[in-house]
Formats: sequence, C-alpha cells, structure tokens
Amino acid sequence: MNETRKLVRGSRPVPRATQRAEQGEVSFASSPEPLQIVTDLELQSVIGQGGMGIVFRVYDRSLQRPIAMKVLKSEIPQSALPCLAQEALVTGRLEHPGIVPVYGAGQDDGGNPDCFTMKYVDGVTLTDRLLELSKLGTPPRGRHLQELLTKFLKVCESVSFAHSRGVLHRDIKPDNIMLGSYGEVYLMDWGLALLRSDNSERRVSDAAPKHEQPKHEQHGPVVGTPHYMAPEAIRCGPYSVDERTDVFSLGAVLYEMLTLVPPYDFEDDLPLWMLSRNDTIKPPEQVTPDAPPPAQLCDIVMQALSHSPDDRQQSAEQLRQDIETFLYAGGWFTRRQFASGCIVAHEGEEGGSAYIVEKGRCRVYCETDGATKALRELGPGECFGELALLTSGKRTATVEALTDVTLLEVSSDVFERELPRGSWTRQFVDTLAERFLQSERDQRRRPP
Repeated sequence: MNETRKLVRGSRPVPRATQRAEQGEVSFASSPEPLQIVTDLELQSVIGQGGMGIVFRVYDRSLQRPIAMKVLKSEIPQSALPCLAQEALVTGRLEHPGIVPVYGAGQDDGGNPDCFTMKYVDGVTLTDRLLELSKLGTPPRGRHLQELLTKFLKVCESVSFAHSRGVLHRDIKPDNIMLGSYGEVYLMDWGLALLRSDNSERRVSDAAPKHEQPKHEQHGPVVGTPHYMAPEAIRCGPYSVDERTDVFSLGAVLYEMLTLVPPYDFEDDLPLWMLSRNDTIKPPEQVTPDAPPPAQLCDIVMQALSHSPDDRQQSAEQLRQDIETFLYAGGWFTRRQFASGCIVAHEGEEGGSAYIVEKGRCRVYCETDGATKALRELGPGECFGELALLTSGKRTATVEALTDVTLLEVSSDVFERELPRGSWTRQFVDTLAERFLQSERDQRRRPP
C-alpha cells in the first residue's frame, strides 16, 4: 500500500512582527502570501473499520510519525460526507486525555471534507483484552478485575466530559475503548455522536449537520450496537435519548467485564423491537455462579442497566463515583451475617480472614488458666482478627455475636491486593502487628 496523499491543514496569513525599539512596542502586519501547511501521508495498513468508515495507519512524512486517518468506505455514498465532517468536528472539540485528538481534515477536489487524521494509538481494544482474559478459564477476578475497573473509571471520565459539552456518544462498547501500551485509555469512534439541542452554546458549528430535532419529532433511525443499547434508544429512536442512555451502555460494558458476555446475548438476526421490551437482564452472579462478582459491584451494574432511565445512575460521573467507592471503600469485602449467640471466631484456630463490624455488636474474650476473661466489646466500624491475618498465626481470642451482626470479611487475597508485601506501608503494618502481639503475650504472662 504505497499510496500517498497531501492533506491541506488550512491556510492563514503569516503574522510578521516588527518591533519599535524606541517605544518597546510590538505590532503585527499580515504577510500578503498565505501559508499552506501541507502534510505528505503514506498509507500503510488498515487499523479497523465500522459501518461507514475505515481507519488507516498512515505515516506522516513531514513530521516523521505514524498517525491514523479515517475515510468513508468506497461503497458509502458521497452524501454521507457531512457525517464524517461532523465526527471530525465533534472529536476535535472534545479535548480530553481520554479522547483521541484530531490533527486535521482533508478535502476532495470540490472542497468537501473527505477524511480526517488523529493520533495513532498503539494498543488493543477492550474486546481484545477481555478475550485474552477469557483464556484464563474464569471471568476476571482479583487483580485482573481491579485493573479493568481502574480503566473503566477513565472511560466514565471521558463520557462525563463529553456530556458537559452537550455531546452523547451513543455507541459505547468494548470495541470502541482502546487500551494504550502505556496506560492510556481512549473512548473512540464518535461517528454516531449526537449534539444536544438544549444548550445552543454547546453546538459545534452552525455549518455542522443538524442532528437536533424538535421535541415533537422524536422518531428516527435506530443507531448504535444492539448488544449495548438502552431500551429507549431502540424503542424511541435517537431523539429520545439523554445522558442516561450512555450510562446504560457504560453499564453494559461493565457487565461484560464481570461476565465476559454482554447483557443482551442474542443472535444478530433477533428483531430490534424485542430488545425494547421490559425483559429482565440476568444478574452477573447468576451468569457466573462458580465465580460470582462482589455483591456491591453487581448492585452497581444492575442499577446502570435499569430499564427505566430514572432508576439508573443519573450521570456518568455518578457511576464513576459508585465504582470508585467500591474500589477504595471496602466494596471487595464479602458480607457475612451471624445470629445473636453465634461464635464468629474461635481462639486458637488458624486465622485466614479479618472482619469489620458493619451492624450489631460482638464481645471478645479469651481463656486464661481455665477462666473466661472478657477483653472488649465491638460495634460498627471496629475490626477483629487482624493480628492473625497479618502474622499468619492463630487467633488469640474468641469473638461472639451479642446481637445479630453483619460483618465485612477481609480475606487474605484481598488484603494482599490492597497492601502487597514489599510496600513500605505493609512493612509498618507488619512491624506494628508483631509488637502488639508481643505486648499481648507479655500481658497474659503477668500474674492477675
């Protein structure tokens, strides 16, 4: 593929500065000759393609770097060129670290935009990453799921930014999420983006194709990928959607991260109207019963996939906050419930987990010289079993439920993920644990 093409970035007068030294002032005069910024591009390979466009990897000989160029497929009529122009305008105005920057737009002989160039991303799609993880034999869990969730937070940030500029993506799916080789996460392909008409200041350009419609004209062609589309986008068409429609698609991506299948797992020839019914999406824990995701995470994703937009998180930012809270505020922990009088932990047993009291009260006691010695009572927010977890030793006390209690279980694998060995914080915690354990042993040896 040795084709080359010249991309005219535009022309403008070249400012020429003249300085009046005696007054310390600078004035500018326009050069009579316009400056043509021309880029010589060499087509190298096809990166990917969608319903209308095809993306090439090209080499920019002028700046000696690879870039990406999107053009219409040859079978697409030229009447679709305004859609390509709008995609360039929409993407170009969304200047955000999670959205690929646009470099320039090319024109055909008639002066119509027929392509645009953007940053070339060296990486894989989220689809590719999930396929790779599926080879492990189970859905992503532990550190793999944590890795995916941190990337998902960045996608939510990109969507939230676009919404703040009045732009709906409408085709959020794993294929359109690129994971760069150095930690970058990009939300790609804004070809189906819709410019909201509720804020005239947010429009890209008066010359851009008008997707906005009056409220009484709420029907139009269904656009998007059915496996990830909200019911209202299928049922009512593109002009009855809002930010919560993108929230549904984000929830569908999250669902696939947990289960390796989209929420709508159907044959491609299934009529679209069937998806607009109020069918119940199977919860993730039912899809993967042998390796259920954390309960709190399942609640978050099922809320995002609610049939009614009013029942979902009301913004991409709210969804991002829910995931962030899960990641950093104990969402990984398993909830366990014990009735009043039950023994939660036995003195002398191996301690593979610690617990945080979420509801109810417990009492802690130990056996000393054949007598029961009460140590303390625990309420919500307090923890026990941490010494056995930290030192890999045996439990030094028995814990009994004084009331019905709900506990958050901190297992050893979760603890290692949150506070890995070798970190300086872990060294401090381990040292404090050993000193506390020794102090407790010394206290037991003292005569009453």
